[in-house]
Amino acid sequence: MTRIYVIDVGNEFRTEDVSSWRDAGVTRFEVFRAEAIRSFTSSAEPPDLVLIYGDDARGTLLIPRIAAVWPQTPLAVCSTAPSVSGAIAAIRSGAMDYQTAPLSPEAIDHLLRSIESTHEPRTPAADPADRGEPKQLIGCSAPIRRLHQRIEAIAPYDVTVLIHGEVGTGKELVARLIHQSSRRAAAPLIVLNCSAIVPSLCEGELFGYEKGAFTGARTGRVGAFEAAHKGTLFFDQIQELPLAIQPKLLRVLENRTYARLGSTRAMSVDARVIAAADGALDEAVRAGRFRRDLYYRLNVVKLSVPPLRERMEDIPLLSEHFLDRFSRRFGKRAGIISQEALGRLIRHPWDGNVRELGNVIERAVIASRGRVITSRELGRDFASCEDPA
Repeated sequence: MTRIYVIDVGNEFRTEDVSSWRDAGVTRFEVFRAEAIRSFTSSAEPPDLVLIYGDDARGTLLIPRIAAVWPQTPLAVCSTAPSVSGAIAAIRSGAMDYQTAPLSPEAIDHLLRSIESTHEPRTPAADPADRGEPKQLIGCSAPIRRLHQRIEAIAPYDVTVLIHGEVGTGKELVARLIHQSSRRAAAPLIVLNCSAIVPSLCEGELFGYEKGAFTGARTGRVGAFEAAHKGTLFFDQIQELPLAIQPKLLRVLENRTYARLGSTRAMSVDARVIAAADGALDEAVRAGRFRRDLYYRLNVVKLSVPPLRERMEDIPLLSEHFLDRFSRRFGKRAGIISQEALGRLIRHPWDGNVRELGNVIERAVIASRGRVITSRELGRDFASCEDPA
């Protein structure tokens, strides 16, 4: 069941524009004039989504007021006069999405998927928001639109996915979006960083162990596969998985059964497997450090996450996202990136991709003394990114 509150800021909302909402799963929507939000209280049952409909400027001003009442409720803007600056302002103010009026069936479906993604349970792995990284793929470039389409196409099906991408492109974020859009979204997403596992402990991390299985095993332990029951198990940096454990992982993927260390009892696996790697995986296969048969077993569906240099038009939106996040985190007033600074960001090579951009904006916010981030706050690394003559 889905309930949506529509805040009509300019008396422009038409019921016929959303005639397909019920077919998409919306069981109830209520329309309010902008003045009505004064009567909203946190004691009232919150909706699943608040949709601000109408003019950008007036609508954006309402976002903080609504968020103060229902801080956990997602907000979206549907603009009757869309613009890039309006989209940036809406996202900066806390909107999770920005659409144009009238809403198409595809846009409604996207909003409903976004609502579902906000209900993902916390998992043992760190949330990207805790590290200052986006919770969604931010951008409107063609590569990002194609990646969104691919994610939406494969997410409902329990196929194994191999995500390729350079360091810092957001491979874990893609895995999370696949999980959130799948039928397993209500179950855990377990993240296993293969580069951080001690090789001698890898089998216990994956499959768990029984009490007394080895010296020091005073109690039993649940492994990653068991923790991900009914959910998703994400292998980050799969190219670092120890060679000795790879045949055992291959066997689990093929037979869907395993046994805890120190036990002979077979346990069934009901977890979707997603793996991520950078270009080092191909090199590891050629060098014999990664089994070719396991590579093909993981590579049922392959997704490639584009590097930032191939979607430079997304830098303004990403920069605004990081600027807002870090300004809030550090209690700073910075809210604007100057055109000169933005130009230098766009011309930077970004070998570290989105993660590097986030680090740069974080340092700039810390160094800032006012509302505007200039090239001075960006640091010496951007001194050579001069404006073209």
